[in-house]
Amino acid sequence: MRGRANDARKSAKRLLLSYVQSVVQTIIPVTAHLVGAFFVLGYSKDWLIISLISIYAIGYLMYSANATKIVAALYKKIVVALMGNSRFFGDVASNAIVLRVFNNWKLIEDKYTHQHAALRSQWLIFSLRSAKIDLVRITSFIVILAVCLGKTIFDVKNGRSSVGHFVMINAYVMQICAPFDGLARSLGSMAEAMGGLAPFFTIFNRPSTSRGLDSFQPGTLKTDRIDISLKGISFDYGEARGRAPITADLKGGTMTAIVGSTGAGKSTIARMILGLAQPSTGSILINDRDISTYSEDELYSLVAFVPQETYLFNDTIEFNIRIAKPDATNDQILAALGRAELIELIERLPDGLQTKVGDRGLMLSGGERQRIAIARALLRDSAILLLDEATSALDEATEERVLRAIKPTSSGRMVLAIAHRATAISKADAILRVVASEGSNAKDGMSAIPA
Repeated sequence: MRGRANDARKSAKRLLLSYVQSVVQTIIPVTAHLVGAFFVLGYSKDWLIISLISIYAIGYLMYSANATKIVAALYKKIVVALMGNSRFFGDVASNAIVLRVFNNWKLIEDKYTHQHAALRSQWLIFSLRSAKIDLVRITSFIVILAVCLGKTIFDVKNGRSSVGHFVMINAYVMQICAPFDGLARSLGSMAEAMGGLAPFFTIFNRPSTSRGLDSFQPGTLKTDRIDISLKGISFDYGEARGRAPITADLKGGTMTAIVGSTGAGKSTIARMILGLAQPSTGSILINDRDISTYSEDELYSLVAFVPQETYLFNDTIEFNIRIAKPDATNDQILAALGRAELIELIERLPDGLQTKVGDRGLMLSGGERQRIAIARALLRDSAILLLDEATSALDEATEERVLRAIKPTSSGRMVLAIAHRATAISKADAILRVVASEGSNAKDGMSAIPA
């Protein structure tokens, strides 16, 4: 918030500076220059020339005022699109862990491509319209100059004017007509500032990687069973903080509650299972295969994750859920919503699934955000569902129904739930207790205890 406030103050200063510069450096001097030139030209008493230049001046200013409004409106659209792209990249940064775990960069690339194409289109329209306006201005200047000089030359040829009069008319036509271009451009700059003088955001293309939907084939690694073995794993936090080696077998077809005091290392275990952190010692096996041998595509096809902090895009409920499975059918989405106890909420909202959740989901309650994250993970239908305090914002009755709905019913599915609340722990088939230990003499950092 403080960064945005500073940006707003900087934008306001730039806007004020733009106005001051336009008024002091252009509008006041040019206006004074035009008044003086018209006053001197009046002594020539060439009323036809004076009338032509006056008509040109009035028409030029009227056209420039209308053109300025059009350009300002187009420029405002560009600024809005740029700010939308900035918010989108902020969303991507905030949701980086979700995108990495669900491995759905293609959806983000497609959305960015669509937004960038719209921005490119706005720039093209703005550029073409600006070029058209400049062409009209230049053409009108050439025409009025040609008419005035032609009329004066005709008068000189027929003896009605002297060569000196021709030179004077030529000089003052240039003195009067040429500044109008600078005046019009200055007014245009002011209008563009009003249309949205805001910081421009640099748009970077995401570097290409081998990760993506082209190589991602959900379901290819799923089997009739899923087991995880923790083989003497530990993690070194530095500064003499560590964890004793942990050994445990997590069986498919069960819900295992991972419990322990704050700072014991529960979330670190989740990060190691997700491949986001590497054990300092030991190894993690999934179906007797070391997790380090899985590619990200393979690993994330097996795991769906609901983190402690709910990451939502400033988009619709449907978009936030479809991140897990873009090609999901409506029935599949409704099924996931039902298991996450969201059907009633969706039916109550006027726009249903198309309801915008706001920046970081602030239009929803904490429990609603958590249930959307759970529905997203359920839609993925991965073999391993990893929950990190995923139901902490739910009331006990709703939490109980959700946990009952997500319990695995076959050996090919597993739920690992990091939890503190008794409701979540009581629904588990097994408990994995993490004991905080300090120093190299720590022992028995973790043990499996039947529920």
